[in-house]
Amino acid sequence: MKKNKIIIGIAILLVIIVSVPIAINVIYQRNLLVYSFLFSADGILSYSGSIIAALATIAVAIIAVMQSIKIYELEAAERVAKRKAEIKPVLCIELMMYKNYFNLIISNTAKYPAMGLYTFDYVLISPYVKGEDETSRKFTFCIDDEADREGAMQLDGTKWDVNSKGYPRKINIFYSDANSNYYSQDFIRVTDNDGCYYYESEPAWEV
Repeated sequence: MKKNKIIIGIAILLVIIVSVPIAINVIYQRNLLVYSFLFSADGILSYSGSIIAALATIAVAIIAVMQSIKIYELEAAERVAKRKAEIKPVLCIELMMYKNYFNLIISNTAKYPAMGLYTFDYVLISPYVKGEDETSRKFTFCIDDEADREGAMQLDGTKWDVNSKGYPRKINIFYSDANSNYYSQDFIRVTDNDGCYYYESEPAWEV
């Protein structure tokens, strides 16, 4: 926006420089009903030279202004990217299975909080997770009195891909950082060399 205003202003200035002597000459001719020019040949040549010099100076100024604007925009973009990287949450999860429900533990190892954590089907897990802290939420895929007593939220199991033991093969979480940049992240159930299962964090992507 600022760049466009500068270009428009310079264009208007050029139009004024070129138009004013022409307008004066036209008015002079109409008032005196003559067809001679207001300026002499030497005067017109001198004025043309001045215009060319002015145009060259303006062109140099335009280039300098554009370069300054470009540098400012690049520096601003670098500052934004640096800030986003600084406040971006870093999440990892652990899932514990009990008799009739799961306990999902979400840890945020970054300095700044993660805000508004939801499952992929838009069920709220937690309003936030502080930096270098963790939160947990119990959930179940079935209607069960014990799970209800434990305060487990009920999720629609038909929307989740679960294995034969009832564990979700993938858990997707939506969240935002402290500046309302929104992310989505997958956590994939894998096994290590000792045969132990855990949820591996995939890179988060901005949405």
